Amino acid sequence: MQQVILFIQVENDVKTRTYRFCPNVTECMATVWGIFQVMTMNEHYHGPPTLHNVGQLEEFINKLPDLACLVYREDLGGYEPKNKNWIIAQFVQLFEAQQGYRWNPDL
Repeated sequence: MQQVILFIQVENDVKTRTYRFCPNVTECMATVWGIFQVMTMNEHYHGPPTLHNVGQLEEFINKLPDLACLVYREDLGGYEPKNKNWIIAQFVQLFEAQQGYRWNPDL
């Protein structure tokens, strides 16, 4: 099992920095997805519900002041840092696996 520590800062104010322990990468990505949905819902509170795609998620992730993970690796006996690009790649893999979806960032 790959334990993950998620670090996130949702606003420029450093007081919004927080972290969460997740039992695995999938749960960590579910946490990020949940934060994305809540923040998007807050922005469009009075509008109709919106379907989201990986491109919108990528834009959200890139706008965050800070987002990173530490993924535990048994072979190293410690945690390996992962950046925003790695997190986006995890979502792309999840979307492709679940929906037969191929991500093309140029579209």
